[in-house]
Amino acid sequence: MNIAQGYSSSTLKTPVRNRSAKRNSRSPLAFVVHSDYFFIFYPRPKYAEECISTGQACKSHIYQSLQSDDLSLTQCLLEVRNTIATCQALVEVLTNGSAHNKALAKVCADICADCRDECNKHAARHPICKTMDYSWNASVKACLKYIG
Repeated sequence: MNIAQGYSSSTLKTPVRNRSAKRNSRSPLAFVVHSDYFFIFYPRPKYAEECISTGQACKSHIYQSLQSDDLSLTQCLLEVRNTIATCQALVEVLTNGSAHNKALAKVCADICADCRDECNKHAARHPICKTMDYSWNASVKACLKYIG
């Protein structure tokens, strides 16, 4: 949704002027940009951005494990690469205000859930997996809340 139908200035705690952003309390992935003419609804990609940075750290750990001939994280590497790519695409689509925001958020939630499930298998042995699990859970919850 590009034009925030049903959103009024009363939904914001303080008025937002000069196209500056203010977080909208209706969604953890959303903020509203105000111009002199209308409100534009842009989802906020905070959780997807956190997944990208945490995913990069995870990928680095996996590469180190693979160099030491530990092949137990091979499937994790595939999952985290898919997750990073999907989260990067979600950030781009959300910030561009595409009509396909919710569809891609659903795909991202599914892929993050797959990666989370893979992380759970290794959480006892690798501390980064616990961090990733938390990040994926936050992202999945935010995406599902945004989808509605």
